[in-house]
Amino acid sequence: MDLPKAFLNRIQQDFPEEHQAFIASLQQKPFLSVFQNPQKQSSTFAEKETVPWSPLGKYLKERPTFALDPLFHAGAYYVQEPSSMFMGHILKSLKEKDRRDAWKVLDLSAAPGGKSINTLSQLEYDDFLIANEIHPKRASILKENLIRWGNEKVIVTNNAPEDFQNFEGYFDLVLLDAPCSGEGMFRKDTIAIQEWSAENVQMCGARQKDILKEVLPLVKSGGYLVYSTCTFAQAENEENLNFILTEAPFESLQIPIEKDWGIVEKQVNKAYSYHFLPHKVKGEGLFVTLLQRTDEENIYSFKLKKKAFQNWQKPKKTIQEVLVTYLNPKQDWIFWQDTEARIFAFPESFHEDFLVLRKHLYLKNAGLLMGEWKKEQLIPSIDLALSTSFASDTFPKWELTQEEALTYLRKENLLQLPSWQGWGLVTCQSIPLGWVKVLKNRINNYYPSNWRLRMK
Repeated sequence: MDLPKAFLNRIQQDFPEEHQAFIASLQQKPFLSVFQNPQKQSSTFAEKETVPWSPLGKYLKERPTFALDPLFHAGAYYVQEPSSMFMGHILKSLKEKDRRDAWKVLDLSAAPGGKSINTLSQLEYDDFLIANEIHPKRASILKENLIRWGNEKVIVTNNAPEDFQNFEGYFDLVLLDAPCSGEGMFRKDTIAIQEWSAENVQMCGARQKDILKEVLPLVKSGGYLVYSTCTFAQAENEENLNFILTEAPFESLQIPIEKDWGIVEKQVNKAYSYHFLPHKVKGEGLFVTLLQRTDEENIYSFKLKKKAFQNWQKPKKTIQEVLVTYLNPKQDWIFWQDTEARIFAFPESFHEDFLVLRKHLYLKNAGLLMGEWKKEQLIPSIDLALSTSFASDTFPKWELTQEEALTYLRKENLLQLPSWQGWGLVTCQSIPLGWVKVLKNRINNYYPSNWRLRMK
């Protein structure tokens, strides 16, 4: 791997006693890991080494063909770089010391979805997440990954940072994984090396400050900001930490870590930062800092106006009585039907927030799309099949072998008819994959065409 000379010189300057080990580590293979879905248990990775800061993270020694594993498509796990799993640890530690009633969380640069998935693993009854991505294609990938994960406590938005200006003081926690020069990904991404320059580092640092100016007002009084990058450059890291502390009323907080994790904690005056260095951790390069807003006036309040309900209606009571039987009874649900007869289910705790958010933001997905109501029945969606809130025992199940499951995922014909007819759930290792409708002489495969597996 040929690294830019200006980068090597800066690393030698910033890490004078360990630069040789630092640079040598960049010639090694990157670490491979997966993050397991706590609501879709399988024994696939039970014997694998656990990521130290993430009990649900597992290291893999070899890279399997994930596309040929039905459980990957079922959302039983997500392929994620180990260092970025630290976000789940941060939220877990915050919730242990700050027992607020509900957490409204914003992941501002969320695609492809790893940090949002880590966050969702820590959310409880009244909490919810907005996962935002500015680029439309990446927002679509984010939406698909979160549907597979199956947690309805998330709204996917496709907006620029400035589009959130109506939500000052709204969020209990904002995650900003800022666009950066990508130095921490050099082991994984040769394009990051080719695009690197000292000028680009400075440009990224300035761009991050512009984003921070939009983001800092969104954090409510007493709320938190996590700022992170996948770079080692002080212009993008420490300088922006100091910018936050001088620009707005925030204080820097410590994050609890274990010594044997290899994460480097730095403290300059009262500013704490955490560094994942490639020669010290089993993961890629990452910079993280945690801050709390200290003023008392920045609190958002809203009144729900009638026009927020425009073009939406509540399904008939008889329909709602059917719908609720398909969902986890431990959650209170609100149902909405749009002009296309699609029915969405929202946890009661945040459905009013959804109505306010949709007024100001472009929503790609929200709550749980249950399906369409046609001819007095629900045409169920893939979202419902993959949801961890789905009471799947309400439909017959068809357990498939791995080869049969791949046939289903390719949207090809399943030949052997099951013993039942009507709508049914296709599963592999007891984890749902999607829907079929069994007729007298054939099986209709309802796996989404745009998700179809093309690999043979």
